[in-house]
Formats: sequence, C-alpha cells, structure tokens
Amino acid sequence: MFFSNFTQVVVYTICSTGFKNWYKQYIGNLGKTERGIVSVSAYGLVGTIPYPLLFKIFKPKACLKLGDTYKTKPQLAREIICELKALGFRIKLVLADSLYGESSRVIDTLEALNLDFIVAIRSNHSVLVAPGDRVRYNRWKAYQQQLSHRQPEPRFLREIIFGKRRKIRYYQITKGDTPDPNGVRSWYIMTNLKGQIDLQVAQLYSLRNWIEYGFKQVKNELGWADYRLTDYASIQRWWELVFSAYLLVSLKT
Repeated sequence: MFFSNFTQVVVYTICSTGFKNWYKQYIGNLGKTERGIVSVSAYGLVGTIPYPLLFKIFKPKACLKLGDTYKTKPQLAREIICELKALGFRIKLVLADSLYGESSRVIDTLEALNLDFIVAIRSNHSVLVAPGDRVRYNRWKAYQQQLSHRQPEPRFLREIIFGKRRKIRYYQITKGDTPDPNGVRSWYIMTNLKGQIDLQVAQLYSLRNWIEYGFKQVKNELGWADYRLTDYASIQRWWELVFSAYLLVSLKT
C-alpha cells in the first residue's frame, strides 16, 4: 500500500448502538452507558486524508462464549499496533486518546517498538517525583490552531515538568483568548517527541480530529451501524466491507 511508508496512526474507539439485545456498556461518544458494540480501530493519516487500517471488536466479559478470551481495549490496541508493524507499515507517529494514554502497557509497547507518540492523559495523571523535586509549569505560549473550513482558533500551551525534564514530556493545552491555569478549559497530553516541540506538538495531536471526521462519514454515509446481525463474526464481516469501501473512497480522494 503506498501510504505504508509515511503514516500517522491514530488508535480510536468507535461504537455502534441501538440494538436492545446487545450488552449495556459505556459508549464514549455518547458519554453514557448504553446497549451497543464497541470496536478499537486504527486509521492511517496521510496529509489530511484518513485511511482505515485495522479494527478489533471489544467483547465484554458478560458476552464471552466458550473459547473466547477476554481482552481489554488497551490490549486490543497493542495487538493492532504490533500487527501494523508486522505488516510492514513504517509508522511516523501514533496518536491516541486518554484510554490508551493512561495504559502503561500501551506506552510500553510503543516504546518497545521505538514509535513516537502523542497521547491524551487525564488531568489527574500520576507521575513519580523524587523527594525534594518540584513540579514546574513553564510559561504559556500562544498559538493559532488551524481548523478545516473555519477561522483559526486562539489557544495556549505550556509544558509541565516533574522534577527534571524526562524522555516523556507533558503539556497542558487550553482553548480561548486567555490561558487557563485552573484547567477548567484544558486537556493534557504526553509525548516522547524530542527537540523544540512546544508549538508543534499541539498541531500534531490535533490531526486526530481528521479521524473523527472520517468516522462520521463511515457512520453517516457508509452504514457502519446499519446491520441487522446478531453475532460478532457477521458484524465483523460487515464492518470489514464498510472499511473496504471507505478505503476505496480515500484512495480516490
């Protein structure tokens, strides 16, 4: 595949809802518990064009059948990354939300594979600090976030250093015309990128928005949730057809 040489890979959790016979579980894009099926998916991004790569269905413990093995979403994400590497993808950067950013095993896998990453973390993310070390908040830096089909938005970013700067670096990003020291309008990311990355890191992480845009097309135009099937194997085949159709659309874009 021509896009395997220079790809940003985004690991993303996507779901399908609305069938009363499905298990009730937390659905991230709804922000609540609902009946539905969740998958862990990876998209490649070349420029601003997303390409669907792999997905795996998340099976809650209550839905397992004889012979099934329970795997968490971070476990599935690790499998996807390893499979993409085994398939020959030369991945430039991995982006993921806080579900994976808070998973030490996902981070360990990325580091073992020598992959650069930017992942979201929770505001209460824990970092070990040596006795006597302090947490330092660097000065806010203003920048303009480029948005598709809209005017750029003013934003601010600052690095948070726990003791001494480490291989893993931490940032707070906020929207609006003024900084947000209390974190009300902020989100947090961590990365292993090196060098002078203060303003680059925020723009790079925002690339995952193109994946969210792409998934809206999968759901709204290509019928991700328009199946009338009741077993995982059949649903997986349906989703493979949808991913294949979207891949063809992306290749023609």
